[in-house]
Amino acid sequence: MLTKNSLAAYPALHRIISRGIDFIYLQPHPALKKFISNYTLTFPSEEMLSEDYTVIPHGCSTLVFGCDQRGIEAVLLGPATQPVTVGDRARTFDLVFIVEFQPAGLYQFTGIPQKELADRQLPFSFVQPQLHRLIQQLLETSDNLFNFIASIDQLLLINMQNDCPQALATAAAAVLKSQGTLSIKQLAEQTFYSERQLNRLANQHLGMSVKSFSRLVRVNRAVTLLENPYNSLATIYRQTGYYDLPHFIHDFKTTCALTPEEYRKKMSDFYSQIAKF
Repeated sequence: MLTKNSLAAYPALHRIISRGIDFIYLQPHPALKKFISNYTLTFPSEEMLSEDYTVIPHGCSTLVFGCDQRGIEAVLLGPATQPVTVGDRARTFDLVFIVEFQPAGLYQFTGIPQKELADRQLPFSFVQPQLHRLIQQLLETSDNLFNFIASIDQLLLINMQNDCPQALATAAAAVLKSQGTLSIKQLAEQTFYSERQLNRLANQHLGMSVKSFSRLVRVNRAVTLLENPYNSLATIYRQTGYYDLPHFIHDFKTTCALTPEEYRKKMSDFYSQIAKF
């Protein structure tokens, strides 16, 4: 099985987003970038993660393999619209490997309507038993991180089954470019689809409505801005396209389950996606 030494041995600058003593974030194979945000390999500890460590909702799915002396546990977290507390379980593992998908990315590998998976946690063996078995075997037998990631790339490349409709891809790209400020009416005009058609595609591939996805993009943008202590709330709500502070605070609290001020006080207890959008 992989060890901490494998992190330092990974080739410098080869698809590395960030690396530390006990973690590494890596870009996927170029052909997978439309569907997968990044791979994460970490060796968690109580010092690294608090029990309250929480993932900010980002509208995307996450595949988590946790390894300890008892074996390997694989959980699929469906498209997230609500915060998920993971610290209490994650820090009990010796090793954690994560595949973080892009918006609508998981659908390419499962073909399952994503609305059925939204905000659910399922054993990955229920969703993709063969892929689950192959990744588990790699985790059990690999001692070289470079070869392990190359094998993961190949497994995912050969398991792509579907594609995102062009209209939804165009709409999602426009939402991201505008940082969530375009209305569904504007997106419908850009794609030449009706609002109803766009929402049908969004629920199937994204797991939520276009409006919900846009709100998540705006809130994640606000999370990034909050990390700069010199940004006032007034500056942030204007930069994220809100007309007033109460509306901004309402959306933020609805999405993250706490106010922007509360988030700022507890930032170390939260994880916002480093490579998405």
